[in-house]
Amino acid sequence: MKNFNRREFLGGAAAGGFALFASKLEAQDIERGPEDILNDIEALKTSLSGLEEEISALGVAYGDHFKNDTLDQLDEEAKQRFTSFLERAEIEWEKALTLFSQIQDLTQGTTITEYEQYGLSDHPNAQVLRSFSKLKPTLLGLLPLRMNIAREALGKEIVEYDLPF
Repeated sequence: MKNFNRREFLGGAAAGGFALFASKLEAQDIERGPEDILNDIEALKTSLSGLEEEISALGVAYGDHFKNDTLDQLDEEAKQRFTSFLERAEIEWEKALTLFSQIQDLTQGTTITEYEQYGLSDHPNAQVLRSFSKLKPTLLGLLPLRMNIAREALGKEIVEYDLPF
């Protein structure tokens, strides 16, 4: 009877885990690569920054209406500006959802921790996950909040956004 060697067992398990992980990377058959998605993330980041500037300007221009509960007194120009912002924000929201889906397809659900665990923190997919994670605070809180501010200004119903990421 052979003695149980913990080191061999753990080494074999790690090698088997790495082989499974590596096969997931090789099995990826996707149309868009990490570079394409990284470019899309940068474009989304730029768009979100522009939206933040726009809603800040709207807040400065019309903040008193929110404070004084006089949103019903907004002029047509203000309503048009809030409508324009909301339309652009909803387009960016849809882009973010699509991008998240593409990232899931690209990484096959692999997390940044798994890439790092196997020493692949420089892998292009890991770079995609890190880059997208930098947008999460905006996508998880600020963008939905800003869209609802615009909705409120326009007298529209507040929406609870599904947050898949």
